[in-house]
Amino acid sequence: MNNYILDNNNYTFNYSQYKKNITKKSYFSFYLIFFIIILLLGLCVFLYPKPKNFSEFYFVEIDNFQTYKQALNLSQTISESGGAGYIYFDGKYHVLASFYSNLDDAESVAENLINEYPNTQVLTIECKHFYSLKNLTEDQNSAIKNLIDSTKKIILQLEDLSIKFDTKEMNFNEANVHIKKYSDEFASILDGLFKNFKTNSKFNTAKEYAQEIQKTLTNLSNSDEQNFSTTLRYSIVDIAITLTQFSSSL
Repeated sequence: MNNYILDNNNYTFNYSQYKKNITKKSYFSFYLIFFIIILLLGLCVFLYPKPKNFSEFYFVEIDNFQTYKQALNLSQTISESGGAGYIYFDGKYHVLASFYSNLDDAESVAENLINEYPNTQVLTIECKHFYSLKNLTEDQNSAIKNLIDSTKKIILQLEDLSIKFDTKEMNFNEANVHIKKYSDEFASILDGLFKNFKTNSKFNTAKEYAQEIQKTLTNLSNSDEQNFSTTLRYSIVDIAITLTQFSSSL
């Protein structure tokens, strides 16, 4: 409707009607803008999901079985051929050959093995991130976080060391020097856990896992040259699995 009244070629401005039209347009513009904002927020949530509260570890799995005996037979075969031969149980017995921090690397190795072992695939295991626990002191939380961060660092260092040893960029003696260094550094972290000891089940669990990792590092540093490659792969898988189990227990 027009906002003016014709009168002998003149017009009278109809302010009341004009105000109604403007009000309608204002409401329409407001709802349109509101709808667009909601749509954009929805797209942002869809395109930028919340960050994961876990990281992922990748293992080359040769096969999995319902019984431990079946898994053990294949495990021994894989160990003799230079793989880890680690048996991981989560309802099934998974025979693991190696660990990788990068999915592409794990998939590449799995593809190379699939002709010989048709059931080879990549097994992904989540490692939960650590957040402070209310029933622990600040020092205890700090000690556990330091344990987890240091363990992740050691896993990556050992993975890199394994690659360099296999490609002959590093010999046995050189590799062993690094491993002893990692073991000593982790021992100091373990001392820190002992100093923060309290009668708390979660904290005691952290100590138990730390001792298990230290034991693996000690055994690795005492391994002989002949079986070093296999022992190193086994140790990396063992430490990574231990860390994922520990993170799930917190």
